[in-house]
Amino acid sequence: MILMGSAALWVSGLAEPPDGDEVSPEQAAEIDSRFMVYTGQMDSLPATDPQIRDAVQKAPYLETERTAELLAELEQGDTQLGAITLWDNVDEDGDIVQISTSRATIIVAISHAPQTFLIPRIPGEPIHIVGVKDGSGGITAALSMTSGPVPLPIMAEGQTIVLPMM
Repeated sequence: MILMGSAALWVSGLAEPPDGDEVSPEQAAEIDSRFMVYTGQMDSLPATDPQIRDAVQKAPYLETERTAELLAELEQGDTQLGAITLWDNVDEDGDIVQISTSRATIIVAISHAPQTFLIPRIPGEPIHIVGVKDGSGGITAALSMTSGPVPLPIMAEGQTIVLPMM
């Protein structure tokens, strides 16, 4: 990690973030540079596992009327299911993001508490993170997948970040 002092700790999730979504230009540049070298990797969860099937059926953020179709796509291998964890890595101020693939769209009010979501997607397809609502000072979020945690660049409402996937 290149950031120095408390900024390094809050970006990595090891300390309380500074008050407000106030990030210095230097901190923003460091966040951007860390993201620029990030390539997402998301392990596929086994669609035949009864616990995974149950989690898909109970996920309140997946379209209930499409669950049976989604499970069939997962079993056929046309669609993979992975997990993504999101949290607000600066100030918990009401930031909202949207996670999108061609198979699902999920709206998330992010908080300091990490939240994990099952994400159906076509293998190799990128994941889009869209800034929906800025609480104040920019939409600040971090995510974690199989490839590890990374802070996302600070977003504006309507801005889309594309996560390149392996």
